[in-house]
Amino acid sequence: FLALNAGIKVEIQGHVQEMGDNSHAGQKISEARAKKVLNYLVDNGIDKNRLVAKGYGNTMPIYKKPKFAYEEQANRRVEVKIIGN
Repeated sequence: FLALNAGIKVEIQGHVQEMGDNSHAGQKISEARAKKVLNYLVDNGIDKNRLVAKGYGNTMPIYKKPKFAYEEQANRRVEVKIIGN
């Protein structure tokens, strides 16, 4: 998508599954997830100036109180949001 749409800019959002307040460790893991995806895209020809990586820790879960493993897994994710062109 990014290779075919050279004007698009995106925010790469890293998230973690962690109960309670957002910890320093959880924040760092989410940032590392987002940076890993950014680096992959850059290594595959996407201009770094079109990409922003942000870690959100556990502040934006899909499931606020996960009851199943798949819900916890869904909270550990990377999302890509179009922010402009």
